[in-house]
Amino acid sequence: MYFFLASVRKDLRRILADLGTMTMWLGIPVVIGALMHLGMGGGGGPKPQAHLWVADEDDSLPSALLVGAASQGGDDGLVRLEQTTRAEGLAALEDGEGSALLVIPEGFGAGLLAEDPLTLELFTNPAQRILPGILEEGLRLAVDAAFYAQRLLGEPLREMVAGPPNGSSFFADAEVARISIEINDRMESLAGVLFPPVIELATHVEVEEEEVASGGFGALFLPGLIFMSLLFMCLGQSVDLWQEVGAGTLRRVATAPVSLHSFVAAKAAAGAFVMLAVVAVALGVGVALYDFPLRRAPAAAAWCVFSGLTFLFLFLALQSLATSARGGGILTTAVLFPLLMLGGSFFPFEAMPAWMQSVGRWTPNGMAVIELKRLLFGGVEPLALGGTMLAMAATAAACFFFLVRRVRDRFIGG
Repeated sequence: MYFFLASVRKDLRRILADLGTMTMWLGIPVVIGALMHLGMGGGGGPKPQAHLWVADEDDSLPSALLVGAASQGGDDGLVRLEQTTRAEGLAALEDGEGSALLVIPEGFGAGLLAEDPLTLELFTNPAQRILPGILEEGLRLAVDAAFYAQRLLGEPLREMVAGPPNGSSFFADAEVARISIEINDRMESLAGVLFPPVIELATHVEVEEEEVASGGFGALFLPGLIFMSLLFMCLGQSVDLWQEVGAGTLRRVATAPVSLHSFVAAKAAAGAFVMLAVVAVALGVGVALYDFPLRRAPAAAAWCVFSGLTFLFLFLALQSLATSARGGGILTTAVLFPLLMLGGSFFPFEAMPAWMQSVGRWTPNGMAVIELKRLLFGGVEPLALGGTMLAMAATAAACFFFLVRRVRDRFIGG
């Protein structure tokens, strides 16, 4: 035990002596978390809003109805609408202003009522992806709504637009009554479907409201950011193996009446102390800026350190496979960045393509990120958590014993 504690103190002193690296590890979650918070406008930042330019070249009642439907909610709605011309709208999009330009062609109103083929042009800003996509889906819904409105009220509406027969200025009372009765009958035929609707949507949120972080995208990103910091930290600490080789420490351990297992375990214990400090800072940022539940922080911190030790043993094992410190750095880096890309650290799973999500959720850090979010925001599944813990523990144990054997055969026996 004395040798184990002495080795832990030695490794901690070596880590803390490099203040620059230690500051970088602590600063990653603080700096990036704060930048995301400021970028989102703080805790009560503005909601995303699409800026839609509209060039109404028809200026008819149907085009006005389409424009009015797009501007529902006013300045606080999802879409902020601004009237313009085709040329000015295209110029604005080229300058990166706005999300899209909708061009309503001349003859739109008459063609819509007559069910003639029409083309609505939507030019999107290539610098944006999500907001133009929302506008495109909204336009598709408007086209579908026009189709069903034609099926329901097309004939009486066309009669009204065509005007009174025989050059009269007004419809005869009988014609007005007939058209009104026809519209009323068609609406009444849908009474059992629309009034009330046949399908009702009922939602139920099982997670308690106060336990859900309100930081939006930042809250989704920070758990992956924590593991990004841990992975970089484990990569840096794994290089310590080559420092021990250069200093001859491993050969001295081999000739002393101590266990090599204790020597390797001491490195893990020293690493766990540093990981706990970094995780505590990161979770503090989450509590302060993104409303992470404080009472869930201890379990989340324990999970981060447990997962981090698995990554540390993995990188140490990879370092032992190399023939030099340079080769070890190349090998571990080649493993690190795919894990960061797929495992929800560079981008949260919620913002990744479906195929990348399906792959990333099975990476070690991907599984760890998923369980961390459940621990922080509720919805923990005991079986899933237990299975992930078992997989992590098995991976860590395999890497630990492989590392001990590799160190004995490669760095001591050789």
